Amino acid sequence: MKFNWGWGVVIAFVCFAAFILSMVIRSFDVPINMVSKEYYAEELAYSDKKAKMENTKQLEEQPRVEYQLENEALVVAMPDEAANANGTVKLYRPADSRMDFTEALVLDSDNKQQIEVNNIAKGRWVVQLDWEKAGKSYYFEKSVIIP
Repeated sequence: MKFNWGWGVVIAFVCFAAFILSMVIRSFDVPINMVSKEYYAEELAYSDKKAKMENTKQLEEQPRVEYQLENEALVVAMPDEAANANGTVKLYRPADSRMDFTEALVLDSDNKQQIEVNNIAKGRWVVQLDWEKAGKSYYFEKSVIIP
């Protein structure tokens, strides 16, 4: 059999169809919960969140979130204005919301909190800080990569 342009078109079409079919099959394995379960409630409360973010911007010093490789931990360093504040630290996994978890904001004498991350999945996480001090609410988030 001689190879000509007709066979080339057929082979290209078969390869394209196989690629599309494999992508369809693979899409069934991807979890569809890539957004928050409380999406609509969070959307309605977005104006409150935006006000909290503006309050955070007005602080003299911004919170810092760093991954320490030697300790395999995230260190949340809060500004002096946040001493003795009540709040939460949420680790949000954009790729799989089933892995999300929340901890209470418990600062030491240096206004820092260490969160052990040696047993969570590697990859991108979003650290969301939500706290209140003296009747004023604050919100800060930062994306971190855990290697």
